[in-house]
Amino acid sequence: MKTVNALYHQTASAIDEELSWIEASKVDPRQFGRLYQKYYTEIFRYIWKRVGDEELSATLVSNVFVKSLQSIQKYTYRGVPFSAWLYQIARNEINLFHRSNQRSRTVTMDSYQLKEVVSEMDEDSSEENIQLLLKGMDQLHPEELELLEMRYFEKRSFKEVSEILEIKEGTAKVKMHRVIQKLKDLILKS
Repeated sequence: MKTVNALYHQTASAIDEELSWIEASKVDPRQFGRLYQKYYTEIFRYIWKRVGDEELSATLVSNVFVKSLQSIQKYTYRGVPFSAWLYQIARNEINLFHRSNQRSRTVTMDSYQLKEVVSEMDEDSSEENIQLLLKGMDQLHPEELELLEMRYFEKRSFKEVSEILEIKEGTAKVKMHRVIQKLKDLILKS
């Protein structure tokens, strides 16, 4: 029976195969194409959800893969998929874009995801509480909103969130708890 990385739903052989692609890319950059093909759509979606523009997303994805190829020699496996490293690069590209263009961030979510966050705050998922949550989210700092988005709207594990944000897993959990408490306090004030 194959072992499975339950956190990312990858078999041990899939992880080994990905690691062999990475090592091959370190020797011959033309081998990077397999990683590009595997992760392009995933990284594109991640960026598009944050910038809300297809053409801009394509440009930023291109930057992500160019930078990852240029830095592939520095990559080391840390028990999470290669995609976590790509998400770090994508996050930096998005932040750089927002800083240099002074544009506001886009957040994509649906009503089910909002109800899940309200439920996490031990509140009923009435329309009124959903509206209060949205109002409260407007008051979050960009870093808090990003954490909420990764955890609840993208369903990332704390391990993956910690890798992307380059913080410890325990720190990610504490920060998420504080964001939920802040939102709960904002809802109760309203």
